[in-house]
Amino acid sequence: MRIDVGCPWMVSFMGCSDRCSRRERPSHSARVRATAGKSTSRTVGSPNLLLFYEDLAARGQADPLPDVPRNGWHPLAERLSYRDQTLDEDLMHLGISPHPPVVLAIEGETEQIHVPLIWKQLDYPDAPELLRLLMLGGVDRDLEKVAALAAAPLIGQKAPGQNPAWLLIKPPTCLCIAVDPEGQYFAPANVPQTRTAILNEIRAVLRAQGVRAANPAKVGELVRICTCYCPAMQPGR
Repeated sequence: MRIDVGCPWMVSFMGCSDRCSRRERPSHSARVRATAGKSTSRTVGSPNLLLFYEDLAARGQADPLPDVPRNGWHPLAERLSYRDQTLDEDLMHLGISPHPPVVLAIEGETEQIHVPLIWKQLDYPDAPELLRLLMLGGVDRDLEKVAALAAAPLIGQKAPGQNPAWLLIKPPTCLCIAVDPEGQYFAPANVPQTRTAILNEIRAVLRAQGVRAANPAKVGELVRICTCYCPAMQPGR
């Protein structure tokens, strides 16, 4: 994922394709929901029936279940699923992960009103899974912990191969910060230090998950800081 927040940042950082803006027909969505509902009912109902049978067997009112072989797969050993991946991993592989590719941190209430209007003007779909807004309430907000929560990758298993690489549990999320160039953290001279502190917090989260040598370029793509004044709103205009 490569995200650029240069002006005009709203157009560029999403990198939305035509495929992102297309919606499924309601009739197709309804069929999918119905099929998923039936599948969920069977998936949840079967283990419950099995637990009920085990209770009967424990009371001597039914024959005991057969022994489960230790070497080899058996349906009684994996009652809900035999897959070793998480739900987030499965949704990511299907391209329907609910996690947004971008968390946009904006300064205040005015930007909170403007961003959805710009989004609509650009004809992007009304889909919160593509972009999530975070209102800071001012420029003097320390975003290190917020960045760790929003943008730090969740690491799964090691990828096969000699080079150290890890599989992600959810798609990467870019924290894009769009604020005025002022204050303790976002004055022009302070932006590099602020960004470094945020990235260090993300690296700390990765180390806690066992990733000791994360690719600096890949980690750097997770945080973008865009500071600029609109010319019409600069002092003296």
